Amino acid sequence: MVFHADAEDQEIGRRVIGARLTNPNLRQTEYNTPEHYSIQIYNMGVFLYEGIFIGMPTVFHHTGKVSKDWYGFDKINLSPYISGLVQAHGDYTGFHHVQLVCSRDLRNWIRLGERKPFIDTSPLGGGAYDTQTMRGPSSPLERGDELWFYYTGYKQYAFISSGNDPSYEDYMPDAGAVCLAVLRRDGFMSLDADGQEGTLLTQPFKVNGKELFLNLDVEGGELSTEILSLNGTPLAISTNIRGNHTAIQIQWKEGKLAELLGQKVYLRINLRQTQLYSYWFD
Repeated sequence: MVFHADAEDQEIGRRVIGARLTNPNLRQTEYNTPEHYSIQIYNMGVFLYEGIFIGMPTVFHHTGKVSKDWYGFDKINLSPYISGLVQAHGDYTGFHHVQLVCSRDLRNWIRLGERKPFIDTSPLGGGAYDTQTMRGPSSPLERGDELWFYYTGYKQYAFISSGNDPSYEDYMPDAGAVCLAVLRRDGFMSLDADGQEGTLLTQPFKVNGKELFLNLDVEGGELSTEILSLNGTPLAISTNIRGNHTAIQIQWKEGKLAELLGQKVYLRINLRQTQLYSYWFD
């Protein structure tokens, strides 16, 4: 079983490459040869999280390639080691970012977030290492209400910027480091509502807990929940919720969730100016 880039990746990737190579705030790749543009999947860390497998593929955007007899090598003062590498292999370059996918069986994968970066390269000027290439994380560490993702970041890719002798132009000091990305718990995706109220209605399910908890961020709006019978009758109605919470217990102004244990119901969530990350029963 191989997870690989498809035609949509190639189409999106060319736009991503074009945007990057015209952005002066981002590190530019060592070569730009459009005939070699391609998108490839490197490593992909996979971990089980709250009953679902989450994958983090490192996506390589190949931006340039030159042959071993490229005329430009003669114009660069290369160290003997790097000179030997390019004379034997030529050189190539690109940049990475990390995306998100998920699966319930480790065979069928769903691409998430419109294939936008989950962890992107950092802009120049901030002292970051992950300005061009990276190797994505394998799994997060849970620290309180946060998920910590450790990954490797580099300031370069090609041979001509990988030397270790300061007397040559290929010298790249302090090129890589272990980097850290921090995410709120359950913060991979959110269901967002703007100033106009929206409604989420779940599939029917059996109540398996006495309390309902939500992970959400309500900015200037509000959220409320209802437990509905299969014919749509409200069985429990919550108070309104405001604020930023990673695990807020729902309070009921009408009905009691504990009395509905084992019953098949719907959950309806009404939200405005809210980011809803997750809900669960306990």
